Amino acid sequence: MNKFAATQQWNFFTKNKAQNDFLPKFFVIIGTFTILTTEILSFFSALNRHSIAIFWFAFALSICFFTIGLWKKTTIHSQSMPRHYNLPSISPLLFILATTFVIALVAAPNTWDSMTYHMSRVVGWFHHGDVAHHPTHIERQAFYNPWTEYAIFHLYALADGSDRLANMVQWLALAGAGIMVYLIATIFVLSKKAGCIAAGFFLTAPMTVLQSTSTQNDLVCAFWCMVAAYFAIKTILQQDFSLANTLYFSCALGIGVLSKGVMFFYGGIIGLWWVLSIFHHIHIKKTLAHVSIALLLAFALNAPHFYRNIKTYGHPLTSPGESAALTNNAHSPALLLSSFAKNTAIHFRVPHNGWNNAVMKALVFFHRIIGVDINDPRTTWGGRFALPDVSNQEDQAGNPLHAALLAVAFALVFLMRMPPGVRAYAGITIGGFLAFCFFLKWQPWHSRLHLPFFALSAPVFAVVFDAALKKFRLSPDNMARATTVVVWGLSLAALPWVFFNYNRPFFSVPSRAWQSVFTAPREEQYFAIRKDLYKPYREAADALAASGCTRAGLVIGGDDWEYPLWPMMRSRARGTTFTHVLVANATTRGRAPEIPPGICAILHVNGSRVRLQQIQSD
Repeated sequence: MNKFAATQQWNFFTKNKAQNDFLPKFFVIIGTFTILTTEILSFFSALNRHSIAIFWFAFALSICFFTIGLWKKTTIHSQSMPRHYNLPSISPLLFILATTFVIALVAAPNTWDSMTYHMSRVVGWFHHGDVAHHPTHIERQAFYNPWTEYAIFHLYALADGSDRLANMVQWLALAGAGIMVYLIATIFVLSKKAGCIAAGFFLTAPMTVLQSTSTQNDLVCAFWCMVAAYFAIKTILQQDFSLANTLYFSCALGIGVLSKGVMFFYGGIIGLWWVLSIFHHIHIKKTLAHVSIALLLAFALNAPHFYRNIKTYGHPLTSPGESAALTNNAHSPALLLSSFAKNTAIHFRVPHNGWNNAVMKALVFFHRIIGVDINDPRTTWGGRFALPDVSNQEDQAGNPLHAALLAVAFALVFLMRMPPGVRAYAGITIGGFLAFCFFLKWQPWHSRLHLPFFALSAPVFAVVFDAALKKFRLSPDNMARATTVVVWGLSLAALPWVFFNYNRPFFSVPSRAWQSVFTAPREEQYFAIRKDLYKPYREAADALAASGCTRAGLVIGGDDWEYPLWPMMRSRARGTTFTHVLVANATTRGRAPEIPPGICAILHVNGSRVRLQQIQSD
C-alpha cells in the first residue's frame, strides 16, 4: 500500500469526518427506527395512523433538539464550506432526480410484484394492525424480507390509507444511493469530480431510473449495500475500529438483509472483507468482540421476521418450495462460469436482432467449450434459457452501456496504478456478484437483482476514469470538462428510460397505447401492464359496492393481483376490507380452510376471471 497516499486519505477524512459521516449515520438511524417502531407497535397490535404519527413526531423532535445542541457546540469556519458547486456536471443528474421525483409522486404503484405482494402486504398490515403472518393465498406476502414495505407502510399509514407516497421509498433510495456512491468515490480519490462521475454512473443506469418510481425493493437493497460498504471502507482505510463504527456497519448490514435476500451475497462479501481487515489490524480478542457485536446486532434487527417465518415455515428466510425453485441444485466451477455468463448477457441486449443473435450464439459456443447445457435445469429457472426482450420497465431492463463500461473499468483497475484499497474493493464487488451467481438460478428478471452490483461498481468506474485522466496529464479545467462531458453523455443516454417507462410514462405514446401518468386516470394506472384485467376488476368492484357488503372474503391465485381491489373499493365504498378465506397452505398453521364469521361476500380471482359470490347470513 502507498503509505503516503493512505496518510493523505486519513488526514482528508479526519478533517471532514463530521460532514462526511452525518448522512450515512442518519440513514442508519432512520432505518433502525423504522424497524423498531414497526415491531414494537405490531407486538401490541397498534400499527395505525395515530401511533405511527406519534412515534415519528417524537423522533423528529429529538432530532431537532440534538441538531440545535450540536449546532451550538460547533464552530463553522468559512474555509471549510464549499465555495461553489460544479453545476455543469451535476445539473443533468438533478434533472433526472427531479423528473423521477415527480413521476414517483404522481403515478400509481403498478409493478406486477407490487400488485401481488409488495403493496398487498402493506394494506393487509394496515387492516390487521400488525405484521404477523395471517392466512394468505399469496405466501410471498408473508415470508419475503419486509423492510421496504415497513417504510412504505409508514407513509401509507400517515397518508390515512392512501398510496400517494408509496413510490417515494424507492425514490429516496435512489437519492441516498447517489449520495453514498459519491462519498465512497471521494474516499478513494479525494476528488469531487470522481464523486460526480460515480453518482452519474449509478443514477443513469436504466434499471436504476426505472426502479426509482416503483414500489419494488431492489433499489432499497442497493442503497443499504452502499451504506454498509461505506462503514466497511471507513474501518479498512481509516482503521476506525471504534464501537460506534461497528454498530453503524452492522445495522446497515442488518437493514439490508431485512430489505432483500440478495444482501446475503453482496453484503456477505463486504462483511467478510471487514472481518479480515480488523483481524489483520487488532488483537484477536477485540476482533472477536467486534464480530460478535456485529453479528448479534444484524441478527437482532431481523429476529422478529425470522421468528415469524420459522413459526410458519420452519425456516427463517423462505418457504421450502420457494427455496428449491430459486437456488441452484448443483455447484461446480463450470456451472459457476455458466451462471456468470448468462447473468452478464442479460445486460447486453440492444434493439438490434443481429447483435442479440450474435450474443446468443456466443453464449451457446461458450457453453459447449465448458461442457455445460445452457438450459441446465439445475441452474436455470424454468429449465430454459433465453435472452429477455429489450424492456422499458423495471422487471427486465438491462444496463448495456454501463455493463460495457464496467467490463473495461474492471480490466483496467488491475492494470493501472490505483489508490490504496481500490483493488480490494473491486475484488469484493466482483466476489459479491460471483456469490450471487453461485447460489441463485438464472432468471430472466435478474437484471434488477444486479442493482447492488452496479451501485458497488460505480466508485470503481469513477476511480478508473480519474486515473485515466491523470495519466493523460490533463489540466484541472480540462479534467472538469471531461467529467461534465461523461456525466452529460450518461444522462442523455438515460432519457428514454426517464421519460418512457412502460409502466409509468412521462409522455403519452399513442402508437403504443401508452398514456402519460399526468393524463391517465389513477385507477387505470394500476393496470398499465395488464390492461386486460381492468374491466373484470372494475365490474367486480362495482358489484361488491352495490351489494353493500363491506367485509369481503378473497380467494385468489398465488401470483394474481390483490392490491388494486383495495384502492378501487376505497373510492367506491370506503371501509371495505378483504380477508383471505379458504386458505390451504402453511400460513394457516395447520388450521382447516375456513370462512371467518362476518364475511358477506367472496371474490374469486383467477387471472382475468373475477367472480363475486354472495354469502347468505345465518
